[in-house]
Amino acid sequence: MNAKPNGVQESLDFIIAHMATKTDLADGLAGVEGTIAGAENRLVKEIADLREQANGIERELREVHRDLDALRIKVENIEGYRIEIDHALERIATIEKHLGIRNKLAA
Repeated sequence: MNAKPNGVQESLDFIIAHMATKTDLADGLAGVEGTIAGAENRLVKEIADLREQANGIERELREVHRDLDALRIKVENIEGYRIEIDHALERIATIEKHLGIRNKLAA
């Protein structure tokens, strides 16, 4: 009969010796909270870095958009000049024809 109480007592002693105390649990919780806080700080920094990168990309896109608008205006002006030049050449050809002058450039 002594074997059973001894076995139970040994089991109970083992459990008591290895079970976590309030201090152990508090320390463990503090460690988890520290880990979470560290992860949160890293996440906040990464979000701030991403926001900065996104702002930089937005600035570059605005610059590209302005440059494209400026190029569009220049191209429109060039097309307008070409139309004016073509019109002037037509008028010159008409005048040359009227005067009987041959266009040496065409020959």
